[in-house]
Amino acid sequence: MKKNILLILFAILAFALALIITNPNFKDFKNRLINLEK
Repeated sequence: MKKNILLILFAILAFALALIITNPNFKDFKNRLINLEK
């Protein structure tokens, strides 16, 4: 049961990541992340 929940969470995470990468605003998002790390 726990394994299934982890698998679903991982799938959602991977899907969200794919959406962010394919998004034209990804560069802007990346820049914002870099600015946050400073």
